[in-house]
Amino acid sequence: MEKRLVKAVIQSDLINKNLRRETCGVRPVTSKGFSLIEVAIAIALLALFFGGMLGIFERGAIASRKTQERTVAHSLARAVFEQYASWSALDALSVAPGVTNGIYPPTESTNNNITYTPSLTNADGPIVPTQLKQLSLTIAWSAGTFTISTLKADY
Repeated sequence: MEKRLVKAVIQSDLINKNLRRETCGVRPVTSKGFSLIEVAIAIALLALFFGGMLGIFERGAIASRKTQERTVAHSLARAVFEQYASWSALDALSVAPGVTNGIYPPTESTNNNITYTPSLTNADGPIVPTQLKQLSLTIAWSAGTFTISTLKADY
């Protein structure tokens, strides 16, 4: 009789537990899928991750634009130096005879809606000023400047 009584109590406890699960909103162990809270947490974590990635892409785009602007400025500087590669081209810059010191503004250039303004400075070189000149070219645009120098000889 005791066995029956123990068995009846155990069955009664199991029935009560099952009833409590259903009434308390606890999902049964056999159900599959995610709860609303788990899905909301997963979406929040993904939003944080992709938000951080968006900031990284924005900084990369800004750096790429700056690099592109400097590349255009460098190409323009190289073109100006090639334009004045010969001593006679430097001589044609000055009004007085011979290559004289001064600041000469070559023509502006526009690329990708950005205006680049070059400024060529002609100065005496470290030795033999009549035959050696130092050329400094500064390219200015809205986001920065770029300066490059070289020596030009008349030998």
